[in-house]
Amino acid sequence: MITEEGRQKAERELADLKTRLRPEITERIRSAKEHGDLKENAEYAAAKDDQSFTEARIKELEQLLLSAVSVAPTTHDSVSIGSTVTVKDDAEKMQTYMIVGMNEADPIHGKISNDSPVGQALLHRRVGDSVPIETPRGSRVLTIVEIR
Repeated sequence: MITEEGRQKAERELADLKTRLRPEITERIRSAKEHGDLKENAEYAAAKDDQSFTEARIKELEQLLLSAVSVAPTTHDSVSIGSTVTVKDDAEKMQTYMIVGMNEADPIHGKISNDSPVGQALLHRRVGDSVPIETPRGSRVLTIVEIR
């Protein structure tokens, strides 16, 4: 599953890889070949490694975009993929998370996967629910304050 924002981000990355990075790497390979012996040409080897990584990423993004189901929160009554949830913990500290598919997770920016311990615990819950969560750091209880 993927949010609309995640789909757009993947489409932008795919376009960039195909239109900017792929031709750039092709030019680097062509240029490195002109330097002669390819067995001892570090520039050529690095460009070929970059090419392999880029082609693999292109295939991964194409597969994601073909198979992922786009989701949008259907209601603000309960937490679903695409919801932005504000919670408070036992110490009354407020945190906001956006629940996203695993390919979009970016915990540093508050985007947590629906497959993460916190994401799983929050799914289908409502404002006011207190949710016990087991994390690698131990047990906590989060209370849902707002769902957008």
